[in-house]
Amino acid sequence: MVRRMNVSRLLVCLVLVACKGNNVSQSSPSQTADAGLLATPTRTAAAQTAQTAPSVGPLDLDEARYQKWVSCQKEINPALQKGITKTLQPIANKKEETVVGAAADLHTAGANLDEMKKQLDAIRSKYGFSEAEDNRVWEALGDVMAGDNAMVKPMIDQMKQMAQTEGPGKEAAVKFLKDQADQDQKRLAKARERFGDKAIDVLLAHRPELLPLFNDHTAAALSYTGNK
Repeated sequence: MVRRMNVSRLLVCLVLVACKGNNVSQSSPSQTADAGLLATPTRTAAAQTAQTAPSVGPLDLDEARYQKWVSCQKEINPALQKGITKTLQPIANKKEETVVGAAADLHTAGANLDEMKKQLDAIRSKYGFSEAEDNRVWEALGDVMAGDNAMVKPMIDQMKQMAQTEGPGKEAAVKFLKDQADQDQKRLAKARERFGDKAIDVLLAHRPELLPLFNDHTAAALSYTGNK
């Protein structure tokens, strides 16, 4: 008798682990979306140079390269959304199937992830980035934007209001804001040591526009819920 089993959650979990993203503090949902997958496309000379970029030391990110990276991410988002949807759609609504069927679905999911990796790598190659370098930009971005975390920002805004109003909570609010500012400065100082002043200054200069970019990336990674 062929055993039947509930594999929907197992398969979805395996896919999501493979698609697990970067970076929060503020991490990229696709930072490790293609980590561990084997297929890689032929790279351009620029991308091959980027592939050999050190994983430590100053990050090569001036204004011109930053603009290329943003353009790269805008192409990655729809490719990421399409790849995750294609991977999850056939398995997300399944409840029970045979072990053989589950193995076949898992094989198909792996093949779809391989295909997605090729597409993401091809986009990076087009703009002269490697996966490792792309991940480092997201890591630096996470350090720059940690203070903009959506879970913390409402509290910070409330404390700013309290600090400007006379009342019993003013002193505590002022102390809270000072502590937050000190933490931000320490985090940015460490980020400058890790990625270099040039890269951090570029990201700081574009800080207001980076949160929507991060949100778009998150939406792409979480685009398929299985309820469509």
